[in-house]
Amino acid sequence: DFKNRSELDIWMSSETYCGQGYGSEAIDLLTRFLYKELGIGFFWVQPSKQNIQSLRAFSKSKFKELPLNSEEGKNEFGTQDYSDSLYMLRDMCV
Repeated sequence: DFKNRSELDIWMSSETYCGQGYGSEAIDLLTRFLYKELGIGFFWVQPSKQNIQSLRAFSKSKFKELPLNSEEGKNEFGTQDYSDSLYMLRDMCV
């Protein structure tokens, strides 16, 4: 977008692969590649607050929770994926 941000959305193909570090490694590799190749400086995600494994993977990949309520999140990022979306951002310049 015009703020040099891109949304990421990642899904594991099976719960068998959850909790083994594959998600956080894929997220980290993808964000570093897109930063290097396209110069995207910020990545945001909006997992459900109930998806603990996803929240852990994004946290391990240097995403920080944004203090936004539902309405603020919609105003900043557009359509909300879940009624309990948690907005997280990774700043590649840090």
